[in-house]
Amino acid sequence: MTRLGRRVPRAWEIPFVARAAEMPRFHAAFEAARRGYGRAVLLIGDHGSGKTRLGDQLAREAAEAGAGAAERGRRKETDP
Repeated sequence: MTRLGRRVPRAWEIPFVARAAEMPRFHAAFEAARRGYGRAVLLIGDHGSGKTRLGDQLAREAAEAGAGAAERGRRKETDP
């Protein structure tokens, strides 16, 4: 994909920064799941706050650690 003649980097090619608070929580949930205590990780935040990038990173790390699958879903905002 290009933008103004330049290639747009994929999410995983962009440096992953400023998530020091979230990552230990994910790692703890992942380790608990590996020990047989199922967990779900929900990412909730404002538009543009980096939820997709964080989810991609979490799924990538889980896959690299041998997780069989990581599911991602999206909630669509609807007007009341």
